[in-house]
Amino acid sequence: MAGRREGCLRARGHPHLTPTGLLLLGAAGSGTSTLGRAVSDELGWRHLELDDFLWVATDPPYTTRNPPERRAQLLREAIDGAPAWVLSGSPGSWAEFVVPSLVLVVFLRAPTDVRIARIARREAKRYGAAIEPGGALHDTHAAFLAWAAQYDDGPPEGRSLREHERWLGTLTAPVLPLDTTEPVATLLRAVHDTLGPLGRRPK
Repeated sequence: MAGRREGCLRARGHPHLTPTGLLLLGAAGSGTSTLGRAVSDELGWRHLELDDFLWVATDPPYTTRNPPERRAQLLREAIDGAPAWVLSGSPGSWAEFVVPSLVLVVFLRAPTDVRIARIARREAKRYGAAIEPGGALHDTHAAFLAWAAQYDDGPPEGRSLREHERWLGTLTAPVLPLDTTEPVATLLRAVHDTLGPLGRRPK
């Protein structure tokens, strides 16, 4: 794995990117945000959520997508100048420019019932009564849970297990699969151990 990691560091670069990026990929509710924050806190790497670039900030949220060119521009600006960075989320074609700079991709998995329970708790904390029956966001919430639940058996296009496995197979960076029913501290240690000398705070 060390050889592949070194090869990735020498891979074709991008003039706007530092060659130290980590991607946390998985289904909704798999824990990409939670582990991303933990990695950022531990290593001092800049943490970025891909959804923050995909979606326009609206109220209610997640109703309008940025055009692909705008998403890419915002992501480039956020990454530029960062000694190292960690991305949480599922990159579409608009974010493919980050791939040559990835030194590790962490593929997070969790059983569907665990993921859906996590999402339900998170949404209840964020939106309260608005997602309950009769609430302004109830239908949106129910549709999101249904979409998240079909990840393992869903169509190959979009955010699905089959599409993620296909995409992971195209990468030269090492891929670390992790079961996020394990404690965050255990997952963080696995990431740190896999990064080796790269897993240090930027100077």
